[in-house]
Amino acid sequence: MKNYASIKTYVETCRKNGINEMMVLSRLCSGNPYTVEEIFT
Repeated sequence: MKNYASIKTYVETCRKNGINEMMVLSRLCSGNPYTVEEIFT
């Protein structure tokens, strides 16, 4: 439960920058999360 806020913030940041939430979670679970550069470009 302690990682909930970090994951929620990460997903919300991606969503606000036009990245599909399911794709975000899929990449996160596969060990290949979006980088800061990918999110903000």
